[in-house]
Amino acid sequence: MHLLVIFLAAAVSAQNSPPPPPPDRIWFRQDSLPAGETCASIYETVKNTPAVIKGKDPIILADDATFRICIKFLTGTYTNPKTGETTERKGRDWAHDSGKKSTCAEGCCEFQFGSLAKNYVKWFPTSSDCSNTGAAKEAPLYFKASAGAAAKLCALFPEKADSAPVWQLLEGTAAGCVGQCCTIKRN
Repeated sequence: MHLLVIFLAAAVSAQNSPPPPPPDRIWFRQDSLPAGETCASIYETVKNTPAVIKGKDPIILADDATFRICIKFLTGTYTNPKTGETTERKGRDWAHDSGKKSTCAEGCCEFQFGSLAKNYVKWFPTSSDCSNTGAAKEAPLYFKASAGAAAKLCALFPEKADSAPVWQLLEGTAAGCVGQCCTIKRN
């Protein structure tokens, strides 16, 4: 779905091999639970809306979020990040989870579980080329935009899996949006 994000993630993982992503999950932002409500009951009212996100993609929230979500993990293979051991697990029912805010870029941050810190590709938006790298930030490759809007940015990643990272100009459209936070889909 997010080909560029997958490519950039692969480039970063070539440098630091994190565990594979968890099985699909269903989630939505829920800052607090009203009295008598559960994530399951709230899901019933929002399940056919854009508020609900399904898949393995990063959980992206605006920087003003409380970093509390309702999340349900589906059945699949999980990898222990400490040992690398993989286990088939049954899904996990709805839970109201708290996370930590990653480094943010343009008001978009990644929800991080527990103490699992991630490494990000350095990147910055541009209107021209990649010659001025002073605005580069090591953060999730998400920025505020409307789906389908033109996007142009520079990212530091290897051209090949075994080569050193170089600044590359990426042109495309805003895609894979979570609210106003989008990534880029190359032309």
